[in-house]
Amino acid sequence: MTLLKEPTSFSQAIQHPQWRAALQHELNALQAINTWSVVTLPPYKQPIGCKWVYKIKLKADGTIERLKLQKWSQFGVLLSVAALRGWYLH
Repeated sequence: MTLLKEPTSFSQAIQHPQWRAALQHELNALQAINTWSVVTLPPYKQPIGCKWVYKIKLKADGTIERLKLQKWSQFGVLLSVAALRGWYLH
């Protein structure tokens, strides 16, 4: 059994080396597939918020298989709703 806990915020996760490594791995994977480009945000625009969801995946014996992060964004939620309802976005 593991003593490692699932963080509820980025500030909690970044304090632990295992979660920092998992976060870096996820960011590297997203960058490798060109998920985003860094650009200057115009002064009249607001960035889209997001939240990382932290999960510990365990083996059958209770030991850690891996630490998993999933990024949830407001834009992703909008796309999901649009897809489910058959909406067109432009």
